[in-house]
Amino acid sequence: MKKLNSRDLQLINNCVREIYSLRTLAEFPKWVMLLLEDLIVSEESFCCSFTERVNMMAGTMVNSWTDVATPEYLRDNPALQNYLATGNPHPNKISNFISDREFLNREGLYETLFLHYGMRDQLGFMVSDSRRADGLIASFEEVLCDRLRSLVDGSLRTEDRPLLSAVIADSTTFYQNETLGHLSIGFHRSTRSFTDRDLAILSILLPHLKVAYKNSQQSTKFQLQLKQYSQAFDKMNAIILDLSGEVRYISTAAGNLLSRYFDGEWLNSNRLPESLDSWVKQQLLRAQSDLTPPDLSFQIEQSDRQLNINLLCDFAAEQHLLICTEKSSEFSSAQHLQSIGLSKREAEVLALVAAGKTNPQIAQHLTISVKTVKKHVEHIFSKLNADSRIDAVNKALQKFGGGAAGNEYR
Repeated sequence: MKKLNSRDLQLINNCVREIYSLRTLAEFPKWVMLLLEDLIVSEESFCCSFTERVNMMAGTMVNSWTDVATPEYLRDNPALQNYLATGNPHPNKISNFISDREFLNREGLYETLFLHYGMRDQLGFMVSDSRRADGLIASFEEVLCDRLRSLVDGSLRTEDRPLLSAVIADSTTFYQNETLGHLSIGFHRSTRSFTDRDLAILSILLPHLKVAYKNSQQSTKFQLQLKQYSQAFDKMNAIILDLSGEVRYISTAAGNLLSRYFDGEWLNSNRLPESLDSWVKQQLLRAQSDLTPPDLSFQIEQSDRQLNINLLCDFAAEQHLLICTEKSSEFSSAQHLQSIGLSKREAEVLALVAAGKTNPQIAQHLTISVKTVKKHVEHIFSKLNADSRIDAVNKALQKFGGGAAGNEYR
């Protein structure tokens, strides 16, 4: 390997630090090209991705890439053919494989690109997706060349042409299917002046670029998953709180409910409405004190609707969850419940049973004894021919035509 001077080593060290800055696949190709251009002097750099598509990113050369990506060019490029034959991704110059005379006589390679731009040599290497490399290398030339040939075959209708295409890509469309596939990065000069120093620098950086490429794949995958999870979560009536009860995230659906029920009290999505926030903080303190069991259900009524907000505590995970449920509030109205044959007090007790209150909580709410609550519950069971609290709620709902409550009530 060529002995590098202290300045080269410093440049390589700086580049390696930058390489491990996390980038998505959309950012990766252009970012790598910019890093390497500070190390390898050239008149034109390029980045080409081969998957089901052929994508090119470069400077002035991009305007002719669709014409360049032909079977003849691919067959005449000895560096690409070496990669296809051996799978060796390491840096190579075209001048390592053929003489200048041979280079000038290769019509597909020289006349389609290099002659047009006055270029006489190419230095490049591959950063491949190892998951896709197996089996693809052996068939790469046949599949790629046949499909590219059909793209320029005027006898084929557009809709009948294969999916493979040669396109000029920008940073937002360069990659497909969470991979860049076989990524070729290279440089051109108008003279055969690439040096062993250039090869040595790229050889040192290649292992780091492979790791950075895998990191970019994972980063892109996680970001896509996070976006999908966020979209799914936004459809849920849920609010995520931190350990102290402050808002981490409010889904779109939950935010809509809060806006509807709390009106002007709820000013923005970065905090809970004042009354709900106060209730949450109080319940968290009670949950931690072990003195009084928390009341984990918050209700608020509006017209003929009721919003129930249940608090799910998870101190171990250092976050809590609020689940919002909207339903008709006619059941919770004692006046409505009296219409099905219950006394005023029985109606009040059943409304609180439906809200998930325990007998001690009902007693405290109505300022009566637990024994009295039990008596009212017995009378409710008798009048509704019910044998449990859930059954009593279901029977009352059926009288209103509301169907079964299932496990919504405890």
